Amino acid sequence: MPNDFYIWDTIKKACETYADKTAIAYEEKCMTYGELFQSVQYFKKTLEHIGICSGMRVSIMHNNPQIFLFLLLGLWSLHCTVIPLDEETPDDELKHAFDSCDCHYALSGISRESFVESDNLYIRCFKKTVLIKFDNPAVMFYTSGTTGESKCVVFDDEAMVSNILGLCSFVGINKDDIIYTPLKISLTAAMTTAVLPALAAGAALVLTPSKMPGSIWKVLRTYQVTVFFSVPYIYDMLTQTEVCSTEHTLRICLTCSAYMDPKIYSQFYKKTKCDIHSIYCSSEAGVISYVASNEMDKLMYTVGKPVKGVYIRVVDDNGDQLQVGKTGQIEVSGSNLAKGYYNRNDLTRRVFIRGWVKTGDLGYIDETGYIYLVGRTNEVLNISGHLVGIQEIEKVINQFVQVKDSLVYGLTDDHSHQRLACYIVLNNDENAFDENSFLRFCRLKMPAYKVPIKIQIVKELPQSRYGKKKRVF
Repeated sequence: MPNDFYIWDTIKKACETYADKTAIAYEEKCMTYGELFQSVQYFKKTLEHIGICSGMRVSIMHNNPQIFLFLLLGLWSLHCTVIPLDEETPDDELKHAFDSCDCHYALSGISRESFVESDNLYIRCFKKTVLIKFDNPAVMFYTSGTTGESKCVVFDDEAMVSNILGLCSFVGINKDDIIYTPLKISLTAAMTTAVLPALAAGAALVLTPSKMPGSIWKVLRTYQVTVFFSVPYIYDMLTQTEVCSTEHTLRICLTCSAYMDPKIYSQFYKKTKCDIHSIYCSSEAGVISYVASNEMDKLMYTVGKPVKGVYIRVVDDNGDQLQVGKTGQIEVSGSNLAKGYYNRNDLTRRVFIRGWVKTGDLGYIDETGYIYLVGRTNEVLNISGHLVGIQEIEKVINQFVQVKDSLVYGLTDDHSHQRLACYIVLNNDENAFDENSFLRFCRLKMPAYKVPIKIQIVKELPQSRYGKKKRVF
């Protein structure tokens, strides 16, 4: 494989080109690209001292984002396969991860059972003997598991570099940018949408994880951030505070990973005069599309057009391509794709078919090429003979003035028929819920079979740590 297709060589090139320029800002200290390169070399020697060598699969967990990054790049400089995990992952989930990805080593920042301390790291060595070739996986990401058990998705260097450089190109990330995400960089979305593109482009990367809106906005202003990446629930938190204002240096805001209610788009723009641009990603297909338009209806309701090198089609249940405007499952092809699921050949054969990946997303493409998502294939219910997308119903429910968010699910009535039900979170300033007005609203907006027959008011919806709805009941 040519050197240009290795992730480490892409980052190394930036380190050499921008040696005196700021690469990382962490805890009020700045590190140049030259210093970043030296730190990675130090960690590479540390990893070799531990016994890690080329071809090994190594899991890394560390709450210090700077050390996590040094470990990540150090392992890639050794041509290892990296399995990023959150240090706060429960022990039972860690055991599943270690077993299913056949780790040679696991590296942690905290003491754990069966881990030993060495070189200021906590290390566990697994008795694995099978190595992998250099042209095999660069990274193995675990899916979020919001609809069941998480799966291990395999990306090689070429696909990762294609995703990273492609994102730099269509967002316009360059050496003059200052990029910030408040998310943990062990998260796939943060790593591939903010961290690695920043370093590949020679931009400055701010590593200051925070969940508090005031702290996030302070970082944005203190470091004069130009590119901000986050998930919908953080944008929602920001819009509900007084700190959010037009006093910033942002040129663009990015989001992905979960559906964002149009209310959040409009409220954020009203306070900041800054657009939020969606990046449509898939665990198996990488970066798929991007909303480049500044038109509010495009920003709020579409996931944009395919990025360069990515091809999209919409198919029916038989795999036949549908015409423009027809709803079906979205399939993706191109250089960004994962290789499949690790040790899951049966699942790989069902999802990766002749160069196309079944995303599991339902949607359609309009006559101008914009992609619209309407739900997930596993979130479609058969109601009175009609196939109904759950997200489609939620979008309508969320338009009701008293509703902040909702989660629709199916239930079986006394006659063994499937019906719709929903959990609803009310706006903070609502003291009572007018169910009759709500039902009248729904009947005006939707056919009767789409109107929920059971409504439950809750304080919060079941969600993952970063705001993605969990649909496992």
